[in-house]
Amino acid sequence: MTVNTYKNLLADILWLEGFSFLNGELMRLSSP
Repeated sequence: MTVNTYKNLLADILWLEGFSFLNGELMRLSSP
């Protein structure tokens, strides 16, 4: 694996982690 591929993979993982975290926060805030 090249460094660039590794960076892209890491970025994808971080993006998914951040997205799922934000989604969870929105669900928590919207629920009474």
